[in-house]
Amino acid sequence: MSLSLHFFQLTSTFFGLNYKYKEHLLDEVFACITSMHMTYSDVMKMPTIERRYFIRKYIEQQEDKAERATQQQEEVKNTGKGQRTRKVSGGAVKQFSGKN
Repeated sequence: MSLSLHFFQLTSTFFGLNYKYKEHLLDEVFACITSMHMTYSDVMKMPTIERRYFIRKYIEQQEDKAERATQQQEEVKNTGKGQRTRKVSGGAVKQFSGKN
């Protein structure tokens, strides 16, 4: 009884993770490391559902921050005035600019 070379070759019916999944996983790992300052080993040990939860919450947080910044810019445009942190008198401005 002889075995042919085709006996042990895997076919396309074999279930396994493909390159697209690996690329997506690496994108998630990169986002966790660079944006959320997690370590590579922590991210890789983390269950998938937790990793994706943290990524989703981080994205929501960044979107909320961007929306608040846009709202503040719209308020400044609508009022025509910026927000001052302190008031300065005209004399102080003249003194600072060196004009008397």
